[in-house]
Amino acid sequence: MFGPVKPRFVLVVGDEGALLACVAGRRVVDVHFAAAGDRTAEEAVCGVLGHAGGAPVTVLLDTQEQVYRQEMLPALGPLDRRKLMARRLKREMAGLVVGGVMLLRPSPLGRPDGYLLAGAVGGPAIDGWLARLDGLPNPLSGIGLLPLEAAGMTGRLRPPTPVTGGCLWTVLIVRNRVSGLRQIVVRDGTFVLTRLTAATDSAPLDGEVLATAFEETRGYLARSGLERGDNVAVVILAGPDDSRGLKTMPLAADSITVMTPEKAAGRLGLTLPDGDGEVADMLHAAYAAQHSMELPLSRPEEGQLSAARRLLQPRTVNRIAATGLVASLGWAAVSFANLDAERKTVETLQDRNVAAQSALSEARSGADDLPESPERMVALIDAWRTADPNLDAIEALWDMLAEALAGDGHARRVSWESDETGGGMLEFLVRLSAPEGDERSAGETAEHIAARLKLAFPDHLVSMVHGASVLPDSGTLKGEVGSDVAPPPRVEPVFEFRIAGPGDSS
Repeated sequence: MFGPVKPRFVLVVGDEGALLACVAGRRVVDVHFAAAGDRTAEEAVCGVLGHAGGAPVTVLLDTQEQVYRQEMLPALGPLDRRKLMARRLKREMAGLVVGGVMLLRPSPLGRPDGYLLAGAVGGPAIDGWLARLDGLPNPLSGIGLLPLEAAGMTGRLRPPTPVTGGCLWTVLIVRNRVSGLRQIVVRDGTFVLTRLTAATDSAPLDGEVLATAFEETRGYLARSGLERGDNVAVVILAGPDDSRGLKTMPLAADSITVMTPEKAAGRLGLTLPDGDGEVADMLHAAYAAQHSMELPLSRPEEGQLSAARRLLQPRTVNRIAATGLVASLGWAAVSFANLDAERKTVETLQDRNVAAQSALSEARSGADDLPESPERMVALIDAWRTADPNLDAIEALWDMLAEALAGDGHARRVSWESDETGGGMLEFLVRLSAPEGDERSAGETAEHIAARLKLAFPDHLVSMVHGASVLPDSGTLKGEVGSDVAPPPRVEPVFEFRIAGPGDSS
C-alpha cells in the first residue's frame, strides 16, 4: 500500500488539534488532521493507525503549557550528581504528564555545565491522545517536545554566516496548524527557549502579529546571554503569498530568510505532499521521522527517573570500567559527557556544512545569468579598491539602492559624477521585475520605488528622469468582439532615476 519502504507514523498534538503524518522513507505519503473536539475526525485518525497496527508512532507535543528548566550543578562526583539530579527531577516533574532530562553542552573545561529538565503539563489534548494511543496496537516509539526536536533543523535553514567570534543565534518562526505561531531559539546549535502565540483565524500569516511576537522574543534573547557582536538570524517559514511582505519586515536581526515549508523540506532532503503550504506541521513530522529524539520523554507510570538514570550511568561507562580500561568511574562519566557533547558539535558542524554547500550551489546556478563572470567582477572590484579609497562608501550606496528597490526592479546601468566638494549625482536605469504591462501599472510601481528612494536619501533630490517607453504595436488586432475600447499600449518597464546632492538641481 505504501511501497517497498515500511511506513511509520508521527502524530503532532497541539491545543488546536492533531495531525497524523504517514512517512515512508524521507517522504510524507499521507496526512490526516483532526481539529480539537472533532470526535469524528479523531476516530478517523485512530482508524488509520489501527489498520496499520505494526507501524510505530512517534508523538510530538506542540502544546502551550510546556516546561523548560536549566539546572546548573556543583562539582560533584558521578554518584552524588546522580542522586542530586534524581531529587531535582522528581521535584520539577511533579504535575507534568511527561518529562525528561538531558545533558547540556559542556564548558571549555570539559565538565558538564548542567542539565535541561523539560516536560509538558497535562490537558485535554495530551491526555486524550495518549489515552487513545494506549488502546491501539501501534508501538509507541517515543514522545518528544516539538520545539526541542525541531531545533536541529535550524542550522540547515539559516544562511551561511562568517565566524566573527560571537555566538550564532537562530530564531525559527513557523505557523503550525495544531497550535499557532511557534518561535524556536537556538544558540550555536543548542536549544535556548521557545514561545507560542495562539492560532488566529486569518489564513495568511499576520505580519503585525509576527513582528510583535519577535520583538518580545528579542527581549528574552538579551536575558539569555545575547551580546554585542553576536549574529542573529531569523528564519520564517510561510506560504508563497506571504513571503514578499515578510522579507522587508523591520525586524532587529542581522538577516531575515523567508521560505515555504516545502522549500525548507527540500533543504533537509525531505518531500511533502501538496496542500497546506502555509503551515509547517508536516515538515516537523517528516524531520522527526528521520532523526533519533533529542530528549525522549517518559510518563510517571513508566518510571519518572528512568531517563536520568540511563543518562547519568550509561552502560558504556559500566563496560569500560568492567574491562579495567579505566580506573576511575568519575573520569569515565565525564568522558561520556564529553563524547556526547562532541557528537552534537559534529552534527551541528555537519548541518552548517550542508547549508553552506546548498547556498553555494544556488549562488553558482545564479551566476550563469550574470552579464559578467564572478571571477571578472571580483578582479574588477579588487582593482577598483586599490585605485579608489572610497569604494567602501560606494558599496554602502549599492546596499541602500537594493533595499529601496525591494525586489520591484533591478538596476541595469549606473553612472556616477562627482564634483569638487565631494558630492555628486547618481543616475541609473531600473527594469521592473514584473513583465511588460500597461503604462499605468508600471508607473505606479515606479512611483513606489521613487518614494522609497526619497526615504533612503532624505537629504538629496530624487527624481524620475524618464518613464516607461511605449512598445510599437505589432499590427495584430486585440480586444473583445464588440468592444470599442482599445487595449492599453504595451510598455517596456524601464525607468531612469536621478539622485543629486542637496541643492543640486541639474
